[in-house]
Amino acid sequence: MDFNYDMLTLDAGGGDLDGNRIGIEGSFSLSNLLFVEGGYNTAKFDESGVELTSDILFAGIGARHSMTPNADVYGSLGFLMDDTEIETGFGTFSDDDTGIYLKPGIRGMVGGNIELFGEYEYVDIYDDSTTSLEFGGRYYFNATSAVTLKYITGDNGGLDYDGFGLGLRVGL
Repeated sequence: MDFNYDMLTLDAGGGDLDGNRIGIEGSFSLSNLLFVEGGYNTAKFDESGVELTSDILFAGIGARHSMTPNADVYGSLGFLMDDTEIETGFGTFSDDDTGIYLKPGIRGMVGGNIELFGEYEYVDIYDDSTTSLEFGGRYYFNATSAVTLKYITGDNGGLDYDGFGLGLRVGL
């Protein structure tokens, strides 16, 4: 099986923090080895009277390698821009910054219509770094369209979090 890297994904999720997130991202193959990616994510959390809103725009380049006919390893490196606003009882504070990200991962078909994947993400922004692990699966309705279910765990500047996501992927 040749994995498709020409895709558009829409997903949403939540987790152990009181909030939610929604995002759209896409990738496009430049060759059998290289692809470009980009996207936008927005998240809003409300904990103990503090409301945090974060909007992230990202773009990068990636490479893939077929380990077996049913499994790929891949990785991407890119830039991101984050605009964060925090509202408290004392006022509103906002900040924006740019940073870099690194995302290695693996994906493989375990049945005719089922793909499993795992991905690590490192982000360096705001003079700090965040890391996350994402594990999930996709059920393909046909050769290009799938529903995604994933689990995310990570550390954001000392704040541990766990979450889930549900998405729809469409091949281009």
